[in-house]
Amino acid sequence: KLETINVKLNPTKPEVYFIDEKEIKEIVQKNNPTKKIGDVDIPKIEKLINNLPSIDSSNVYLSLNGTLNVDIKQKVPVFRLTKKGNTFYVDEKGREFPLTKTYSQPCMLVSGNVDKSEYVALGNLIKKIEADPFSKKYFIGISKEKGNYNLLPVEGNYKIEIGDLERIDFKVKGFKAFMEKVLSYKN
Repeated sequence: KLETINVKLNPTKPEVYFIDEKEIKEIVQKNNPTKKIGDVDIPKIEKLINNLPSIDSSNVYLSLNGTLNVDIKQKVPVFRLTKKGNTFYVDEKGREFPLTKTYSQPCMLVSGNVDKSEYVALGNLIKKIEADPFSKKYFIGISKEKGNYNLLPVEGNYKIEIGDLERIDFKVKGFKAFMEKVLSYKN
């Protein structure tokens, strides 16, 4: 008899909470109505878990003591995209996945007709912004209009046009140098 189901949600950076232990245990129990160890269809359960939108990967296995172990890695959104009236997350591998009713991950907001082929490059730009304390404090979002990307500042009714996603380091450093000069003149 299947006595114990051990669910391990592997830590992510940043931490995400799209799914919990209870949901995973329900999937296992629903797909093992007899509750017998011999009836556990491990490949089927693993496939069901891997098909959940917020799951990056899972590993389902039985240990010698009869415990069913489920190790899970969740997707971590890099940005939240609103495109053609739909809003969804995109992870660092460029995979879209839906928002959930139970949890919202704070991340960069992006809007506009962003092509899927640009997701990874856009994710890299966002990681650079978030790694730099000045940029992270200054920018709240990114928009794409008429093929050009714009950085949206926290304050002020303007946007910083950066064009395409080429030479991003150069563009961000240039803007930072410009803003440091502006701020030094203000003080």
